[in-house]
This record gives sequence, structure tokens and C-alpha cells, in this order.
Amino acid sequence: MSADARAMWRPLTEGLSVPNDLDLSDRPAVLGQLGVGTAANSRLVSLVRDCIGSEWETALLVSTEAWPLLAARMAGVARGPEGEQGLRDRLQAGLGESTAWQQGGSPGGLAGRMVGATLRA
Repeated sequence: MSADARAMWRPLTEGLSVPNDLDLSDRPAVLGQLGVGTAANSRLVSLVRDCIGSEWETALLVSTEAWPLLAARMAGVARGPEGEQGLRDRLQAGLGESTAWQQGGSPGGLAGRMVGATLRA
């Protein structure tokens, strides 16, 4: 990942071990580089869908370029002392119960607001 890309994605990469050759346009490769396997990614997508309650909004979030970085951060929480239930609780509080990310701003900014809300959760 270039220095410019690191600066742009800094909040998402903080605390992650990010390889220099990370190419966010190659989704399967980047998920693998960040230690998020196919099964783990599927579980994370399901968790997010459960918390958001919308297939469309989940698909919107997962399709963003930032998803692999979010997935790596979430996988780290799930592997930690809080476990998957702790991750679920965080996502529910940040995405399900506090839906401020759905309101305000332009409709085109919804994906960015979702990324921010997921990162904060």
C-alpha cells in the first residue's frame, strides 16, 4: 500500500499489519493478505446483515473498497477476548440501535457513513 493510500485509509488501518503491496482492488487477495479467509468473511457479512437488517445496505457496505480493512478489524475483535458475541454486540449498538448513519447527508454518502459507523462500532 502506497504512502498516499496509507494516509487516506489511516483510521481503517490503525492497529492492522498492512503489507506494502496491498491492492484493495483485488478483493480475494487482499482479504487473504489481511488474514480474513472466505469462511470468516462470510460470517462477518452475516453478522453485519443481522445488525443492519437490510440485504441492500449490507451489500452496499460490503461492496465498498474499504470492506477488506473493516473485515480485518472486525475479525481481530472476534478473535480477541470479546469473541464473536462481543463483535456482534458492538455492531448491534453501532449499526442496529444507533441508525444515525442512515440519516443526513446525501444518499450517495450512505456507504461512507456506513463505513464510519462500522469503524466506530
